[in-house]
Amino acid sequence: MARKTIDQLPLGKSLPQFLKPDPLTPSVEAVLSLHQYDESSQAQPPSMLRRSRQITKGAHFSFVTPLPIVFPYNVQDEPEEASTDDSSVQVDGSATVGASASNVASPPVAKGKQKELTVEDWLARLEPDFSNPVAGDASQLAVYSSRARNKDIGRTELLGLSQTCRDDILPELDIESSESRQMLADVLGAKTVLAKPDAFAPHSLCYAGYQFGSNAGQLGDGRAISILTSQASTQSQTRQHGFYYPPLAELQLKGAGRTPYSRFADGLAVLRSSVREYLGSEAMAALGVPTSRALSLVHLPDVHVEREKVETAAVVCRVAPSWLRVGSFHAMFQRQEWDSLLQLAEYAGTEVLGFGKPDGPPSAGQVIRAEDGRELREGLATRILRDVSKRTAYLTAKWQAVGFMHGVLNTDNISLLGLTIDYGPYAFMDKFDASTICNHSDDGGRYSYKNQPSIGVYNIRKLGEGLSVLIGYESEHGAAKPGWAEHVPIKQLQAWVEKSEPIIDDVAQEFTLVFMREYKLQMVKRLGLLSLQEDDFAGLITPLLDMMEAHELDYAITLRMLCQFESVDSPRFDTYLNKLVPKSIVPTYLRDNAHSQWRTWLGKWQERLEQDEASHSSLPSRTERMRLVNPRFVLRQWILEETIKRLEQDKDTAFLERVLAMSVSPFDAYGEEDLTAQACAPETDDLKEQRRLCSQGPKELLGFQCSCSS
Repeated sequence: MARKTIDQLPLGKSLPQFLKPDPLTPSVEAVLSLHQYDESSQAQPPSMLRRSRQITKGAHFSFVTPLPIVFPYNVQDEPEEASTDDSSVQVDGSATVGASASNVASPPVAKGKQKELTVEDWLARLEPDFSNPVAGDASQLAVYSSRARNKDIGRTELLGLSQTCRDDILPELDIESSESRQMLADVLGAKTVLAKPDAFAPHSLCYAGYQFGSNAGQLGDGRAISILTSQASTQSQTRQHGFYYPPLAELQLKGAGRTPYSRFADGLAVLRSSVREYLGSEAMAALGVPTSRALSLVHLPDVHVEREKVETAAVVCRVAPSWLRVGSFHAMFQRQEWDSLLQLAEYAGTEVLGFGKPDGPPSAGQVIRAEDGRELREGLATRILRDVSKRTAYLTAKWQAVGFMHGVLNTDNISLLGLTIDYGPYAFMDKFDASTICNHSDDGGRYSYKNQPSIGVYNIRKLGEGLSVLIGYESEHGAAKPGWAEHVPIKQLQAWVEKSEPIIDDVAQEFTLVFMREYKLQMVKRLGLLSLQEDDFAGLITPLLDMMEAHELDYAITLRMLCQFESVDSPRFDTYLNKLVPKSIVPTYLRDNAHSQWRTWLGKWQERLEQDEASHSSLPSRTERMRLVNPRFVLRQWILEETIKRLEQDKDTAFLERVLAMSVSPFDAYGEEDLTAQACAPETDDLKEQRRLCSQGPKELLGFQCSCSS
C-alpha cells in the first residue's frame, strides 16, 4: 500500500456539509480570510472566532482554527526597527473574551520605532496564511501556517503515535517517514492547519447538556476542534457490535485552544490528562469496548498552563466516525430552534446512525422489532432515541463487564454512536467494590461504578427530552418538514412533549432489558461458558462478585486466575485455591470460611462448565477462550501515574511506548505464573517488569481518584 502524508488523505463527507454554521463564521471562506483582517472592512474581527458567546440562529457548529496558546492574551508587538523595549500587553478575558496566547518569551531587541498593535492585528497575524500553503496543493487539502503562529506556539514534540489506530482506521497514512512525522507533529499539535478553500475548514460543535444532574445550558467543544474528516478503511466501517458506524474518520484535536464554547477556560489540555486519554482510548479498543480512538500525543513544551500547578500543554488527536452527542439535541431544544432540531435529526439518523444505509437499520417509518418482540413503525426522532438507547445500553454493559468507570457521565459526554468518549477521571476497577468512585469531584457518587447503568437510563431520558417536541409531532402528523413548528403556540408544543412521554418511558424500559441481556452475556463469556442459562446470573455471576467484594479481591486478577482452574478434585486444587485467595489479602481468621465459599462456588461452576462443554466439544478449550476475554494487563491508575511522571521528569517515551504496546495487546501472557506449578521459571529483568506492570501496584494508589481538572 502506498503511504500518504496527512494532507493527501481523501476528504470524506463532513458535518459542515449538512448542518448550519455559526452566523459569525458562515463559511469556509470567512474563517480562512481572517489573516487578512482590516479594521476598516465589514469583516468580523478575529477575536470573535474565540470569544465565548451564545450561538444563535440555529447554528450547530462554528468554523474555528486551532490555536493552542495561553489565555489571557500576551499581546507582543513586532518592532519595525530593533528595540530593547518589551511591548507585551496583557489583555484579560473580560476585554477580549477570547483566544489564547503564547508564553514564549520574545528575544531582547534594540530600541527603535514601534508600530502600534491592536489585539485584532495581533490575532490576525496568528491565523494561518491561507494565501500561501506551507505544504500540499492549494487546490486540494493543504497545510497552512504563519511565521507569528510558529513563534508563539513554539515547539511540537511528537511523543506518541498509535500504529494500531492507524492500521485499523487510516492504514494509508504514513507515520514512518521523517517528513510525514514532522508534518504530523505540527498538524496534530495544532501548529499548522489543514484546509481546502471552498470545501473544508476546522470546526467545533455546539451542544448543551446536564452536568451532575443540573442543566448547564450551552456547552460545546470548548477545547476540541475537528481538523479533518477522511474516509476510513473498510475495517472500521459498516456493522460492529451489531450496530452501524459510518465509514468516516473525524480527526479531532483535544487541547487545541479556545473556541466560542470555551466559556472562562483556556481551551488547553495538559500533558497529564492527554497521556490518560491517549492510552485509555487504545486500551478500551483492545478490550473490545466501543470507543473513540487516539492517533497521537503531541507535547507543547513552550506553552504553560495553569491548573492546580503550572504544567505544560499537550494535544491528543482522537478519532471517531462522528462526535455528535446527546447534548447536541439539547442545544436546539433549549433554544427552541425547531427547524435546526429537525435538520440535526435528519443528519444524525441518515448519515451517522445509518437509517436506510445498505448495512444500517431500516429507514424511519419502516417496520422494526422492539426488544420485547413488538413490531413498531416509528418516526425519525423515536428511531434515533431507540437506536441510541440500545447502543448506550450495550456500551454500559461492556463497561461493567471490564470493570471500567467513566467518571463524568454528563449528557454532553454521551456519544450518539454509543462510543466511550471524553476520557477524564476514568479508572479500571482494582479491588472489586461496586461503590467505587473514580472521580475526586464526584462527592455524592453519582457516577460510581454501580450507578453507571441507572445514569445510562437518565441520559437516554434526557435525549428523549431533547427530541420530545419532534417525537410528539411525528406521532401525530408523521414526518416533519421545514417550518413544522413555526409559530406554534406554547400549549401545542407542550402537548407534543406530553405525547412523547410514554414513548420515552418505553425506550427507557427497553434500555434496561438490553443492558441486562448484554451484561449477562459478557459475564458468562468471561466465565468460559458458551451459552446463557436462566439461573446463571443469580447462581454464578452475583455470588462471584459478592465473594470478590467480601474478600477484597482484585477484579481483573481474579478473573484471569479463573482461566487456570482445573477441577475441585485436582491434586493441585489446594495450591490453586491458596493463590486465588492468598494469605496476604484474606486474614487468617477468615480464610477457612473464604476457602469454603470459593470451593462451593468453584464446584458449581465446574458442573456448569461440564454441562456446557459437552455439546461444544469441537471448540477451543475453556482456558483458551477465557484468556481471550479476561486481560492479563490492565491500564491501572498507578501505571498511568508512573507513565505521566516519567514523561514529565525524563521524557521517557520508551516507557510510554511499552505501556501502549501492552494496552493494545492486553490478553498476552506477559510472564504469567502457572498457578499450579511447583516451581517458577527463572525471572529475567524483562519478565520481572512485565509481572510488575500486570500487578495490582502500590497499595497507596488502589482506588486512586482523579480530578476533572485537565
